[in-house]
Amino acid sequence: MRLNALLGAQPARLMSAKLRRRRRSPDDVGFAVRCDWPLSRAGVVHDFSRFATSQQRARRRAEATARFWRPGSMRPLAVTVVPIVRGEFAAHPPACTSLTCPTTAVLYGLAAGASAGVPG
Repeated sequence: MRLNALLGAQPARLMSAKLRRRRRSPDDVGFAVRCDWPLSRAGVVHDFSRFATSQQRARRRAEATARFWRPGSMRPLAVTVVPIVRGEFAAHPPACTSLTCPTTAVLYGLAAGASAGVPG
């Protein structure tokens, strides 16, 4: 019996799936959705979700995340897209309060510690 008949897929599809799996490495640069949450005792905490290698896809995911939380009583203070490496994304703890985590400042040409505002 042929391999195609056994697996029920075309060889090109199998090969592309293998390549997609192989290309994912901890060094991949991409974008993640960052949600900043209010927390009275620590000020603000954040978490990252929905890693994507495309900035456009990450923006769409951020918009979907904001739409998901909009009707509820608990809403994030901000939903943004941040540049991040896949390995850092995977190792990032939930409910993080660190000031050294990626922000949108890099996308606007600002230093990570710069105050928010429009680059001039």
